[in-house]
Amino acid sequence: MSSNDESESQIENLLRRAAVLRLLAAGFLAPDAELKQRMLQGAAGIAEVSGTEFISLAALQHAWVVAPADALTEEYSRLFIGSDAIVLHETAYGNSGRSAELADISGFYLAFSFDLREDQRELADHLGVELEFHSLLLLKQAYALEQGWRDKFEITRDAAKVFLADHLGRWVDSVHERATERRAAPA
Repeated sequence: MSSNDESESQIENLLRRAAVLRLLAAGFLAPDAELKQRMLQGAAGIAEVSGTEFISLAALQHAWVVAPADALTEEYSRLFIGSDAIVLHETAYGNSGRSAELADISGFYLAFSFDLREDQRELADHLGVELEFHSLLLLKQAYALEQGWRDKFEITRDAAKVFLADHLGRWVDSVHERATERRAAPA
């Protein structure tokens, strides 16, 4: 395999992973008809590309196809709203203080020009927002490789590793465990 083929393969892998993370990020928003359509389109688009190791896209797509909108809303409410909710905010799982965590997360976002939309209701430490940011880092890596900017690729790759270690990767397993305990509807 030539260096150019290897680089193209790496770019494709980064783009595929970014698309999966964007899809997962959207899946942690309160469901409605528009979100259901976005999820179906996103899953279909990613399913066309083989080799996704993160999730069974066919099962995910099937779950969104067969689930009525009211059932999606009910399941989301059962899992993520109320007194026994699975908390989707990193600062609920940390021990270094909410302000410090939010400041560090915001620093990452600022450094890589990731702005929360004005209409976005979620805070910077929401699981969906962090997944979307990590997706952006993968897209930036792919673009840097495509442009031949090795130094920018390495900076972004290193930042993604640190963000995963210090933030997203540190607490996402706890969310998964809670969802398993709460018997989240299988995909």
